[in-house]
Amino acid sequence: MEGDRDLGLLLGGFIEPLKDDNTLIITAADAFHSSFGCEYDSDYTWFSQAFYDEALSETFSFVEAFEAAKEAVGDRERAEGYPPSNPQMSIGGAMRKKLAALEKRLAARAATPFRGAARAASGRAKGRSWWRREGNRAGLCSAP
Repeated sequence: MEGDRDLGLLLGGFIEPLKDDNTLIITAADAFHSSFGCEYDSDYTWFSQAFYDEALSETFSFVEAFEAAKEAVGDRERAEGYPPSNPQMSIGGAMRKKLAALEKRLAARAATPFRGAARAASGRAKGRSWWRREGNRAGLCSAP
């Protein structure tokens, strides 16, 4: 199992030097642990799948999505016998306000009868539609 760990994902140590009032920093692990799931045949790490593919399809809130993903990853790590990766998040005050405005704007768009009905009919009622539509691919594994 040790070979499955990407020691380059010990990213929690970068939070302190990078954080400021205008940043949102989310890492898959703390400064002392690695994250899991970036095997050769994986599209996502465990955290990336839980955050981008699952949690952001249920909410427009990065904070809510992070908390849901952190819980899902912890559950999976415990079930599979891995040490905790301890995902981390830091949000500056100005960024928190910008994200709140974004959440409201996205929720209003989703509530618009035509757009909301089209998304519901397509089975993509919330986050997945906006996240994927913007072409975001962060957190994907890349094969060597």
